[in-house]
Amino acid sequence: MDLSIIKKSFGSVINKLFPFQCLYGTIAEKVIVVIISIQG
Repeated sequence: MDLSIIKKSFGSVINKLFPFQCLYGTIAEKVIVVIISIQG
């Protein structure tokens, strides 16, 4: 599972939903990492 692809796709979605993507992008990135680490 390639994290960079997930971050890019999720980042673009966040960017469309929220103009201030810097803040949300950082939060979303942490959430994704946590979710992936939990799921293994």
